[in-house]
This record gives sequence, structure tokens and C-alpha cells, in this order.
Amino acid sequence: MKYSIIIKMIFSVWFSLVGVIAWAQLIVNINNGPVQAFSKYDCKPSKRLGKSRLYLNEKVWLKKGDWLVAKAGCHSRRPVSIDVYDRVSGKYVSTNEDTVLHTFGLIRYRSELIFQANRTDTFDVLFNINYKNEIVELENEMNDSYGFYSRSLDTASIDYTIAILNQDWQPKDTSWGFQQRLSYICNNWTAGFSTIPKTYDKNELEKYKKILAYYPTNPVPLDNQMAVSLQLLDHGNKLIYFMYSKDEPYVQAKKLYDELFVKLKAATDKYKISNLSDMRRINELATTYFMVKIPYEKKPFEFYLYEDAGKGFRYLPINLFLYGNKQSAKVIVAIGEGSSDVYDIVY
Repeated sequence: MKYSIIIKMIFSVWFSLVGVIAWAQLIVNINNGPVQAFSKYDCKPSKRLGKSRLYLNEKVWLKKGDWLVAKAGCHSRRPVSIDVYDRVSGKYVSTNEDTVLHTFGLIRYRSELIFQANRTDTFDVLFNINYKNEIVELENEMNDSYGFYSRSLDTASIDYTIAILNQDWQPKDTSWGFQQRLSYICNNWTAGFSTIPKTYDKNELEKYKKILAYYPTNPVPLDNQMAVSLQLLDHGNKLIYFMYSKDEPYVQAKKLYDELFVKLKAATDKYKISNLSDMRRINELATTYFMVKIPYEKKPFEFYLYEDAGKGFRYLPINLFLYGNKQSAKVIVAIGEGSSDVYDIVY
């Protein structure tokens, strides 16, 4: 059963947290799932392609039927095209020239290519940009309201994520235990949840003229009492894995919250309990922020993780909420968003 949900976010969580910090044995295996993914950051293209382009190249081995998702973002004001090159035929077999311009953050352009392998072999993935370096006037990000500009050398730097989906590795049922479910979800996060087979509500699209949320075709919640949706945050830049129960009597919702608290505490590396008396957020009855230590190269480039977990590691946030009042409440788990204060819910 699907529950339509819109979640508005505010971004003050990391400055409002006090309370307990604890360590637990790491038992979440982010490699337990259908996705193989890696990311690289601040890469400077150096190889020349034709007269006007520089490119980065990754060699990727695919099995027949595998889905390849390649995503890239450029720190300068330049589009990034992505190509898949077939070494055997000597031809480009997939190309994406469509680049979305964003006017906020460090990433100016974002591109994504999806390709399904027609045979088992090694393919090349190329990330291309115009190589001409120019002195340009860039608006100062810290002084947008004042209209300040600075002159800077427009040298391109690219972040990218490559993810391979084994479509045969899909759950046939949800009889897994908690650890396997959490590992599967975290594994899909390494591709930014973009490889999960999913649908959307066509009626919502027609009514609101945009997709409000996606729904996995094989939803895997942490508990069978919860439904799953993929929420679009940061102006649609990234997908967040949301699990949420129905509204039910407070006692029942609190019981589920407590059960998930115990399980997440045992399965993650670190947790923090928010001090709600300082926040005074409407209908937020309890919140705990759990963290899983993951290698930095497993972090999708579009996700910003605020807490370091030691050299070469970051913390993947898993946020648990009890939302409602003392008569009726629901439980929400958000995976992947490092500043997920739930401010309001409309459903």
C-alpha cells in the first residue's frame, strides 16, 4: 500500500543536536545488494578529444543485461557530455548531450546517462567538456544578494559516479532480516538510489505538473509496517529513501519507534539524540540520527555528507523520527539526507 507524502525540509539539524554519542559494531554491508558503484571527485580532464574537448575515461566491465548509470557534475559553468564507447565495434553506442544547469551550489552542470549492455564485455565511459580555459566573471556565492563578482580562471573540475545494476539481483520477497534489509538499502544508496526500479503517480504528475515522489517496484522497508517512497530533494538533484508508517495510536507508533531505535543502534557506527526542548518543532515527538561509516569513494557525488568518519570515510546518515501527537503518530526513517529535520508533512 502506498501513501502519498510530501516532506518539506529545514536545514538546522547539525547545530541543534545534543545528547548521546555511541559506538557499535559495524554490521551493515553496503556491498550486499545489486549495485556496484564508485565515485571520484575534483578530477581535471587532461586527454584531448578532437579539437575542442577534453575528457576523462573509465573502463567498465558489464555483464549482458547490466544497467550502467553514469552521472557527472562540473564545478565550472560548462556542460558535461557522457559517452559509452564499444571497443569491439569501435563505435560510440550511447551518448548523452543533455545537461541540466543549476544556479546554486558548487556544481553548475549535471548530466546522467543510462545504458544497458547488449553483451558481456568491457566498455569505456567518457566524460567530455569543452577544454578552453578562460578568465570569466563568476558571481561570488557568498555575496549573491549584493551582486558581487570576481574574475577567475574557468578550469573545469568534474565529480562523477558510475553505478552498475545487476537486474537479476532483485528481491523476490521481503522475508529478509533487519540487517540484510538495511544493507540492501545502503547498497542502493551508493548509486544515489537512481538504479532502483521505480514508478511514479501519473495522477500526481497531471495535477502538480511534476513528479512528487517515486515508488520502488520492489519496496524493501526496514519493517513491514512501513511503506517506501523516493523523495526528490535539492530541487530534484537527489533521491532520498523514505520509509513511513500509517498514522496510528501513539502507543503503537512509539513501540515501532523504540524497536527501530534498538535495531539501528546495534547496526550502525554512531548515533545522536536531538534535544527537542531546544527545537520546538511542531509534531516532532522524538528524533535520533544514526550514522554508518562508509568509504568516501562509495559516496554518490550529488550527496553532501557533513561528518567525516576518519581518513577516507564519511558517515551515511539514517534519521529516525516519531511524528504526530500523543493521540496519533507515525514513524519515519530517512536515509541519505544529512540535514533531515522534518518540518511539515502533508498527505
